[in-house]
Amino acid sequence: MEKNLLDFGTKLLDETRGFILTKIEEGFKKKQKPDNSFVTTVDTGVEDIMRQRIRAAYPDHGIVGEEGGAFQTDAEFIWCIDPIDGTAEFISGLPIYGVLLSLYQKGRPILGMIDHPSLGIRLCAQAGRGSFIDNIPIKITNNSHKLIQKEMIAIGPKFMFEKQDAGQVYDVLKKTFLKIEEIQNCHWHTRLLKGEFAAVVDYGLRSWDISPVQLLVEEAGGKFIEIENRIIDGKDRHAIIFGKPDVVDWIVKLLEAEPS
Repeated sequence: MEKNLLDFGTKLLDETRGFILTKIEEGFKKKQKPDNSFVTTVDTGVEDIMRQRIRAAYPDHGIVGEEGGAFQTDAEFIWCIDPIDGTAEFISGLPIYGVLLSLYQKGRPILGMIDHPSLGIRLCAQAGRGSFIDNIPIKITNNSHKLIQKEMIAIGPKFMFEKQDAGQVYDVLKKTFLKIEEIQNCHWHTRLLKGEFAAVVDYGLRSWDISPVQLLVEEAGGKFIEIENRIIDGKDRHAIIFGKPDVVDWIVKLLEAEPS
């Protein structure tokens, strides 16, 4: 069954990649959502394709998606979908958006995939079988610097930290690390998995924003910690740290030492 699930996910992302690239050429519509973010007909089209294929192949599985909500969330297996992560970049014509797909069994991730259609890059991980970028194994090792502060890290924008009342965490990280870059979407998660960052600290995320990256990081030998998960204004919000194990541990201790 495990191999069948990976094959299924691969075929699904092949189909949605083709759909997305076609719509980029043909054109698409966009509208603003109540939270002031944007959704396009490509977002909804991708999620519709995924939901239809999943329900046809695995009718007893649940689904949670950004645009279509939740279905059968008491099921043993639950698929999590973010049809376009980085919709603002997608609308602007930038290639650094991604499609996120993952599968949980009894609350634990067993399949995680990130597809970047316009970049031609795909990442996948299966529980117990490793992480890969386009079939090349991903390996995350400990830091190579004596001073962890010299490592390059990536963090979310300050307003996302502030969604979880953690603006001071952003300030501490900016003050501590010599090299730091601000995240826009899942492309920065992919860049960590490609070895460009030692750690990522991201706040204010929804469940579908983080669904594949935990398994991708852990199967590559990295460390993933969810430091907070709570409901804010009726929405789940997650704070995560992941990357090189010793760098993640060092950041956790740094933040624990700071007065709240």
